Amino acid sequence: MCKASLEEWHRINNQICIYNTFTAKGLVPGELYKFRVSAVNGSGQGEVSVMPSPVQALDRLTSPEIEIDASFKQTHIVKNGGTVTLQISFRGKPTPLATWSKVDGELPGEAREMTEPIIATEEPAPPKRLDVIDTTNSTASLVWLKPEHDGGSRVRGYIVEFRVKGTDVWVVYGETKSLKMLVEGLSENKEYDFRVKAKNDAGISDPQATFSSVVIKEPRIEPTADLSNITNQLITCKASNTFTIDVPISGRPAPKVTWKLEEMKLKETDRVSIKTTKERATLVVKDSKRSDSGKYYLTLENAAGVKTFTVTVGIVGRPSPPTGPVEISEISSESCTLSWTEPTDDGGTEITNYIVEKRESGSASWQVVNSSVKRTTIKVTHLTKYMEYTFRVCAENKFGVSKSIESAAVVIEHPFGKHLFVYLELAEDLKKTVCLRAGGTMRLFVSVTGRPSPVVAWRKTGVELQSRGYIETTDSYTSLIVEKVNRYDSGKYTVEAENPSGKKTTIILVKVYGMPRFSHSQKPLKNESDFDCSLNSFFIQILLVLQVQSK
Repeated sequence: MCKASLEEWHRINNQICIYNTFTAKGLVPGELYKFRVSAVNGSGQGEVSVMPSPVQALDRLTSPEIEIDASFKQTHIVKNGGTVTLQISFRGKPTPLATWSKVDGELPGEAREMTEPIIATEEPAPPKRLDVIDTTNSTASLVWLKPEHDGGSRVRGYIVEFRVKGTDVWVVYGETKSLKMLVEGLSENKEYDFRVKAKNDAGISDPQATFSSVVIKEPRIEPTADLSNITNQLITCKASNTFTIDVPISGRPAPKVTWKLEEMKLKETDRVSIKTTKERATLVVKDSKRSDSGKYYLTLENAAGVKTFTVTVGIVGRPSPPTGPVEISEISSESCTLSWTEPTDDGGTEITNYIVEKRESGSASWQVVNSSVKRTTIKVTHLTKYMEYTFRVCAENKFGVSKSIESAAVVIEHPFGKHLFVYLELAEDLKKTVCLRAGGTMRLFVSVTGRPSPVVAWRKTGVELQSRGYIETTDSYTSLIVEKVNRYDSGKYTVEAENPSGKKTTIILVKVYGMPRFSHSQKPLKNESDFDCSLNSFFIQILLVLQVQSK
């Protein structure tokens, strides 16, 4: 059936109906419904027959009606002290009030004892209509109706028999007191005849046989799933919670079940549980994440066909942090403007606002600037002049507040104010050429200050100083240390310091001398730095001789 406004058909009988009537329950009063019916036999499912017009679910008033079967019309004789049970079927809308009365007295009354007990005088009539409602590769499901009469005593059971088509030997399969039986142990693709007999105290009735023989095989019925209990085929779940997709399924033979999230086939993990029976396909996802959102595809496949059904799952939660960096512009002596980019993940729902906070330099506490910012920019005012601030921003939706992103520290002062400065100073020994021995360590220290703190850079043409040496910069100085210098470390070193007030540059000249060479008969000077190594070897030899003679 389906609602006339939706045209989404789903099956309403869990088991095959053997009668030509069925009551549809759970309808919405006043709603219009469409119905269709198809027949099923051992070869599969036939074409559907659709009702010509929709039916409205309304209670209709009907007058009471009483159904009296043949057994009730018989005279009921009971021994004194025994119990008599009278059952009558009735119907009507609304449900009628049933009242019992006795023609010649009040209820309850006493029955007279017969001088002799009544004994059943005949066998019951054969059961009515024997049907095979289902088969598998080795079984057949039989159902039948009660006999027209019980022969004068209660039917105590039924005997079920079968035979292979073309033979005359009937095999007793078993007895039952119910009106159905599952016959097992049959051979696949063989044809069988079935019959059933009723039994009472007087004997056994004539048999009631099936209308025709039945081939024992699994019928082929295209698989289907009933998504009517999932509104609009959409499931919404809050992040970290568990969601379940539970779908009734059918098909013969039992379909193979496959689950996919978008293009990814799902398998069981610590978070994902998959359970499948002949009647249901169930997917459970625990500790859900935003990445679990998407279209889930349920594919059912058997020998009769393949069907795919879709359920959309939305995992909602807090948004991700705003996308940085937090840009700071339009700085004045008491204000600045912040800007950022919206989060990459809105948490599955609209971003309602942003929360902006500030923190002064040296303080550990944050102060709220504005908790209801609607755009991705804000002008922050009433700041303290010359104070250094750090700002942070977080996003909020109806499920919570995101983590925050922080800005770089900024000093609040006018970019062209007289209080901004940058200063570089060389020590006296660095104002002259710095001479070093090859293999020694070069240590260059330069005083640097400024408001705000300047950015410092060391440079030497053709050399990447970051990899050649170690550079350290603080609020009061910058230094360059190079170990095991050689003649290639000679040259001009430039130091730059820059902030909004401007740029300062200074130059340091460095000269590295190589080690002098000596003959085997000569001893090296104890203090080679007393001499300029640029002298040629001739003058070096004279000086060495003079030193020896003086000794």
